[in-house]
Amino acid sequence: MRRLRRRRQLDFALPNGCALSQGGAAVQTGENGSLIHWIALCPDTDPADMPQLFASASAKQGWVTATAPAAHFDAYRRGDLELLLEFTATNYVWFGERYWR
Repeated sequence: MRRLRRRRQLDFALPNGCALSQGGAAVQTGENGSLIHWIALCPDTDPADMPQLFASASAKQGWVTATAPAAHFDAYRRGDLELLLEFTATNYVWFGERYWR
């Protein structure tokens, strides 16, 4: 029987100039509640620069590029966690962490 692991602590530090929106509250989703996600805002960053900003921040924290589950996500892994990011045409980013193994 697989044990369900749940977490609320964020293992990814946002790039400088970015902050959690929605009061910093995490939202738990996924069919078994295993995906925790947040929305971040980077008000001084051009939306076109957001993917590179987050790629750089991820690499500095030891996250390694991974195959994304869908074309509209960027994915990174560190240990048993996977970080998924979805960028919009604005300077908001949706991102979530989940166990991948």
